Amino acid sequence: MGEWVYAADAVDVPPGRAARVFVGGVWLAICNDGGRFVAVDDSCPHEGGSLGRGHVADGCVVCSVHHWPFDLTTGLTDPNLPLVRLKFFPCEVREGKVYVDPDNPIPPDINDLISEES
Repeated sequence: MGEWVYAADAVDVPPGRAARVFVGGVWLAICNDGGRFVAVDDSCPHEGGSLGRGHVADGCVVCSVHHWPFDLTTGLTDPNLPLVRLKFFPCEVREGKVYVDPDNPIPPDINDLISEES
């Protein structure tokens, strides 16, 4: 694990919102999904729009440009597009502050990338 870095005050990212933050040399989107905080790469894997400038609804962060929803658990927008997925980063809330580890993205579960038909 790398170094945990302060990213935001939790109260500044209310439920249903995302915030764009620059930490550890990278832009991340901090998403509040009903009190569950998730950190993802700010750049939408579809067209590069800012996810931190989007919103959070129904367990998804919605891109600010084309309004594609990305699931905050699987990272997918469509199960048929397994390579178009979010990049997650370790994230936790401590004493009302959101911390992330920007040096260690969480790799996707390889089983999610294998088609049932192969």
